[in-house]
Amino acid sequence: MAEGVLYLDVDDEITSAAARIRRAEGGRVVLVLPYGSKVATSRINFRLLARDALTHEKRLSIVAPDGATRALAASAGLPVFASVAEYESSLEDPGKGGGPGSVAAAAAAAVVAEAAAQATDDALPGDAAEGVEPEPAAPSDPTVVMAIPAAAAPAAGLGAQPVLPAAPSRTAQPATRPAISLPAFGGGRSIPRTPVLIGAGIIALALLVGAVGAYVLLPSASVVVTPREQSVGPQTFSVVADITASEPDPEAGVVPADLISVDVSVEDTFESTGVRVERTRASGRVTFQSLDTSRTNTIPRGSIVSTEGGVQFRTLQAVRLPRAQVVPPLSINPSSASVDVEAVRNGTTGNVPANAITVVPPAEDPSITQVRNQSPTEGGSRTEFPQVAQEDVDKALEALREQLDGSFRDQLSDPSVAPPGTTIFDETAVLGEATPTANLEELVGQELEEFELGLTSTGTVVAVDPSPVESIAQSRLESFVAPGFQLVDGSVRIDPGAPVIEGQTVQFPVTVEASQVQIPDAAELKRLILGKTADEARSLLAPFGQVDLDLWPDWVTSVPTLDARVDVEVRPPLPVDVVESPTTPSAAPETPSPQPSAGPTESPEP
Repeated sequence: MAEGVLYLDVDDEITSAAARIRRAEGGRVVLVLPYGSKVATSRINFRLLARDALTHEKRLSIVAPDGATRALAASAGLPVFASVAEYESSLEDPGKGGGPGSVAAAAAAAVVAEAAAQATDDALPGDAAEGVEPEPAAPSDPTVVMAIPAAAAPAAGLGAQPVLPAAPSRTAQPATRPAISLPAFGGGRSIPRTPVLIGAGIIALALLVGAVGAYVLLPSASVVVTPREQSVGPQTFSVVADITASEPDPEAGVVPADLISVDVSVEDTFESTGVRVERTRASGRVTFQSLDTSRTNTIPRGSIVSTEGGVQFRTLQAVRLPRAQVVPPLSINPSSASVDVEAVRNGTTGNVPANAITVVPPAEDPSITQVRNQSPTEGGSRTEFPQVAQEDVDKALEALREQLDGSFRDQLSDPSVAPPGTTIFDETAVLGEATPTANLEELVGQELEEFELGLTSTGTVVAVDPSPVESIAQSRLESFVAPGFQLVDGSVRIDPGAPVIEGQTVQFPVTVEASQVQIPDAAELKRLILGKTADEARSLLAPFGQVDLDLWPDWVTSVPTLDARVDVEVRPPLPVDVVESPTTPSAAPETPSPQPSAGPTESPEP
């Protein structure tokens, strides 16, 4: 793509366009104006843009598909083009010329028109003739000299590429009237500006009038629209079964539903696996002996003695051992004392034989203090009793819940549960919270070999009469028919899908499809396509049927804007089997049309 191509929006102002021209890189700038551009509302705008571009050493050109816009731009002295491709072609082949629509002709006419405008400016102070504030004069204002080659003169047919205005000189010039130099007319003499400009203006005006007349009067369009049947859908929506509804509602897509309650109870006997163990401590008596001849030794209450195997016993009282007596010549008579003991742990492990307890308390010195049980310790026991454990209750509840659910499902299979004419949907069945038949807290810990436990609950399920679904689908299909259309007899197709269950909500998906036909109004179709390009016109008319569009002459690319130059005929509709490769869209065109096409292919669920 050529550099410096600037695309304007319809609402862009001239100030925005001028700012973008100044910022553009390179010496060539092209403004692409859409239909209805605000910039194209006055020749003054183009003159201001041309002057501003010249001041900033830019060569400005205009690209506009609208012929009226190009005429205004050309009258302001700007090169004009119908498309960016045409502009780029002119860069590749500068000598390329042509008829009235060529770049050279438009540019030459622009120069002459500018000269005429300047002549008019001479008759009025500043730019007051065009309602524009005059630019302040400066001593450094350049004298503008426009060179028009001989090949660009009207006598030569305006077939060559014009020389674009050169950038203004920055050298100060005397404040005198500028002159136009016309080479190739017998010398380079200067001609007084005002008479020449007036004549040039008259020539430019005649060329402009001729171009506008050709644009307005020559083009014509002939359109034939043959309507055909269009599809409605397929449209998919859902009909909801509502337990609060008392009757079918076609607009909301609702049918009534019944919520049925079912009472369920189960009971069973379970074995207890828990055990309560009762233990007793063994007891006996031990005797301490002391070989300490220097002092009396007291062993406190609660001191621990034990067997070599680690069975511990606790003293029940404190025991005092007197000093041992020395018997001459070299023997010692030990002192002794006995005390009751009991096993530290419950159970039969405390029953030990005589002389098994030999380990003195840790605080005593075993070399001078000894201990023995002269008799076995007795009384240690362990007795088990059956008991209901928490684990037994948990397992029983789990088994009962499975039985409760099975009983609930069995009851749902009974035909007498549902009202006549309705269908039970097992997927909506919900079993309520189960209640035990016994107090679980009191049950746990009871000394029983087996126990009885039961559960009771109430379940619910949804039952629906699906017969109204088809009538609701028929009513909904009629709402999808576009305004101005009517259904074709025998074309309605209703396809109910498998119900969709979510919790206790039942939805019936339905797909509906039919054919509709519309006979559009020719006047409205004409209004729709005036001024549109051929492709746009065909696209806008496609929803209404088969379109035959002819533009005359061949070089015309758009439908004329004058009503009288456009002929639209609507023929009787074609049967569906006659139309080959129909291109009927599934939705109405984005551009507003007199009669919208079929509705969207999918509607929101109610």
